[in-house]
Amino acid sequence: MIQHAIWPVLVAVFAAPQVSVADTPWDWYLGRVAGPLLAFVLALGYIRRAVGRGIETTSLPSVHVPETPGRVAQQARYLLLGLPVMVLIVRAIAGPIDEVLRVALLGLCTATAYHAINFWIVPLGFPDGYRGVDLGTILFAVSWGLGDVLRVGASSEGGNLLIAFLAGFTAGLLVALACRGLRRWPGGTWTAPMTQWLVITLILGFVGQ
Repeated sequence: MIQHAIWPVLVAVFAAPQVSVADTPWDWYLGRVAGPLLAFVLALGYIRRAVGRGIETTSLPSVHVPETPGRVAQQARYLLLGLPVMVLIVRAIAGPIDEVLRVALLGLCTATAYHAINFWIVPLGFPDGYRGVDLGTILFAVSWGLGDVLRVGASSEGGNLLIAFLAGFTAGLLVALACRGLRRWPGGTWTAPMTQWLVITLILGFVGQ
């Protein structure tokens, strides 16, 4: 929840500007990115402590996703890891670069936080990590839905919170299932987070701008 909560609190309590990510002033932007960034850092800290206790050996397929063997899978991984960087460069050249960087950085922090919490940490509590990935998928969707609820609740326009949750849950579930497919093929720890960043942020995040 921490990745979603900080910015709505700043909006509700400290009157942070209710503008798009691209239009957020840099002094307020730090508060906007603080939630997902802090969540990711805390997740890495937890995983590091788990490694020290040897827990990671029970969920190795979840923390360190195996790479699918074969040249085609290898080329697919290279493409999915490199394409987001290329798209970011193109968008930065097209500009305005400060707006592009705001959107891209927040999207990257958010994607990595989702995966670190739901697909890396959750499976640590399950033998072999497999049932944990199933639970992580559901929590991924719930977190997405709660994030939409907090955004709608903190918005001056308001809206139906139940509809916001159901829409967010559905979107999050679809993203989580797609990411699980990428974890299976072509595999690799960073393939799914980078693909999520590419599609959700670098493509859909700029639609209409």
